[in-house]
Amino acid sequence: MIDYAITSLNVLYWAVVAIWLWLWLTTDLATTGNSIWFVVAALALMIPYHLLRRKRNKLQSRAKELQDTPK
Repeated sequence: MIDYAITSLNVLYWAVVAIWLWLWLTTDLATTGNSIWFVVAALALMIPYHLLRRKRNKLQSRAKELQDTPK
């Protein structure tokens, strides 16, 4: 379940970046100062993305430790 959330956040992040780049190249977005909203959107997606990746890595390391312990 965490993997799906990580993947969807990553896809949304790259969609925001692609839209921002397309608008930046085709309009006057860079000079109007409205591109800050794309930066905020990218940060809003990347913060939970990194937190979920950290949680997944911790869960995977715990599962590996449990597998490696002798019974």
